[in-house]
Amino acid sequence: MELQEDEPPASLQRVARGECDIALASAIPASTRRCRTTWSTPLMEDLLTVLLPVGHPLTRRHGVRLSDLAGERWIAGCPRCRANFLHTCAEEGFTPDIVFTTDDNLAVQSLVAVGVGIALMPALVLSFLCHSKVTGRVAEPHTRRKVSAYVLRDHLRIPATALVVDALKATAAAREGC
Repeated sequence: MELQEDEPPASLQRVARGECDIALASAIPASTRRCRTTWSTPLMEDLLTVLLPVGHPLTRRHGVRLSDLAGERWIAGCPRCRANFLHTCAEEGFTPDIVFTTDDNLAVQSLVAVGVGIALMPALVLSFLCHSKVTGRVAEPHTRRKVSAYVLRDHLRIPATALVVDALKATAAAREGC
């Protein structure tokens, strides 16, 4: 088994070309088109959260309105994630001041920890926060990304592929029960 990283739509095109068997991809509603030859198996929904440095005044709240963070400096991710982030902020009436971009999760955490900026990240990130100086709060309004497994339709009949997809579904179901 080999793990490779790629962003949609390129990851879905790799499945369609037979370069990989399964693609795990997230999409904020209406932001990703999937290849017609692939089959999508929904796994879970993941709330977006704001990563803040410990001690930030808004860490006293359970959830944080994005509009309350309009004046903050931001760290943004990959081009697709950044486009979704900009769209979400525009819906809340502001353009974020993006001071750094990276899709390296540990780099984002480090930058937040030292006060370079804050970040909008999937809630799954909270399960592996590495910095004691970083905390996450639910972003309001609640924005969810859908995480799915994509395979070629015919490959669902391959026992190894079906087994991995079933394991992904079971893991996602157990995670949502947490």
